[in-house]
Amino acid sequence: MTNKIHLERQADGIAVLTFNRPEVLNALDLAMMYRFAECIAELQGDADLRALILAGAGSTAFCSGGDLVELSHYPTEADGLSFITMRHCWSSAVCFHHFGRRRRIFRR
Repeated sequence: MTNKIHLERQADGIAVLTFNRPEVLNALDLAMMYRFAECIAELQGDADLRALILAGAGSTAFCSGGDLVELSHYPTEADGLSFITMRHCWSSAVCFHHFGRRRRIFRR
């Protein structure tokens, strides 16, 4: 995998999305957050999709969260806040439950 996020669709209606930055415990940088949202949006239109598996590359961590090193490069508080909230990005993942009667993603 050369991409930071790899999406693999299997023939049986299963998709596997892998965070691929094991050298930093799969921390999500801004580009990865945007790519994650794109993948979710792409999968929303797939009527054959039965399950999405999220995985982390490497053997140490699934995902450590946001990339704090990248966050430290944002010059203002507002810039940093836009990085950590990513409202426009994560709303796609939260709304993923809407695309089919039998397929749901639940949040606590």
